[in-house]
Amino acid sequence: MTCTPFALSAFPANVNLLLCGLAWITATIGVVVKLAFPRRFERLLLALYLIMGWTMFGMGWACADNLPNTALLLLFSGGIAYSCGALVHAQGRVPFHNVAWHGSVLLGAGLHWAAVANQIVYSPGL
Repeated sequence: MTCTPFALSAFPANVNLLLCGLAWITATIGVVVKLAFPRRFERLLLALYLIMGWTMFGMGWACADNLPNTALLLLFSGGIAYSCGALVHAQGRVPFHNVAWHGSVLLGAGLHWAAVANQIVYSPGL
């Protein structure tokens, strides 16, 4: 998950493991629910994933203080791409909603990959 390298490098020691643990536990719960109950709880899982994805920005003070501006911009832009795609996909009535969803996932993943690459360049101890 994208938040792991940022949580471990940008947050204080008393917060970083908690943030990573919450993110990974939430992701695990989502996977288990998805596998145990296919095609059920779709909206709940979508909300869970969006909340999980934006959790790091909920702790904005540490992000702003400890991450390069470029990484912040890339992370935020990727989150917007994912969120917009999720909203379109959740509607289901929009023409080509599945294509829009997958396009936004590719865009968000690319932006998050660039943010991780940027963080590695500017945090050699990572």
